[in-house]
Amino acid sequence: MKKQYNFAVIGCGHIAQRHAIEASKQGKILAVCDANIDKAKFFANQYQCNYYTTLDELLRKEPELDIACICTPNHLHATQTIQCLKSDLNVICEKPMAIKIEDARKMISTSESTGKSVFVVKQLRYYPHIQFIKSLLTNHQLGKIFS
Repeated sequence: MKKQYNFAVIGCGHIAQRHAIEASKQGKILAVCDANIDKAKFFANQYQCNYYTTLDELLRKEPELDIACICTPNHLHATQTIQCLKSDLNVICEKPMAIKIEDARKMISTSESTGKSVFVVKQLRYYPHIQFIKSLLTNHQLGKIFS
């Protein structure tokens, strides 16, 4: 029998809906978290789960969680991912993984030290147009890229 996972969705903005839909197919959403209480309540009502306005409280009160979906603004990804990993959760993190390379490295080292996994969403990487651009870049056909 397939394991049913317990999820938390951290951040209740637009992309969180996609995560919640997919998480619901793999298990149950136990909790959501957003600094905006109205967003958190709305999302919680939609998925019949608990809501929180701080990650600390969610992690303290939801011991049955398996996976956290980080759907917050980019600058929060690293700290929240690390906090979840240290709380014994696997993490699915929206892109970008982190703003600074040092933060991405900390995320990876925390994953390794805790034995928990961190997955970064890269849903477009296999789209034909993305593969085409990647091949142009790999083959140096676009000239020098500055940004």
